[in-house]
Amino acid sequence: MILFKWMGIFAGYPWLILIPIALFAIIALLARARFAFIVTLLWVVYGIYEWLMFARILCSGDCNIRMDLLFIYPVLLLLSLTTLIVYAPRIFLKR
Repeated sequence: MILFKWMGIFAGYPWLILIPIALFAIIALLARARFAFIVTLLWVVYGIYEWLMFARILCSGDCNIRMDLLFIYPVLLLLSLTTLIVYAPRIFLKR
C-alpha cells in the first residue's frame, strides 16, 4: 500500500512526472542504454496519460477509483528499479 501512496502523488500532481523522466533520460544518455531509453519513454507515455486523466479528457466524471494504477505502478516501479540497479552504478561509480 505504501507504493500506491507514494506514487499516487503523480495522479494529483502530474507535472512531477518530469522528475523521473529527467532522471531516466540522463541515465539513458550517459549509459547509452536502450533499456533505459525505453523506460524513459514509458515514463513519458505515463506522464501524457496521467495529464490527460488530470485534465478530465480521458476520464469524465468521478476518477477517484483508478484501477488502472494497480497495473501501471508496479510495472513502472519494477522497470525503474531495474534501470537504477543496472545502469546507475555504471555511470556514477566509473573509475
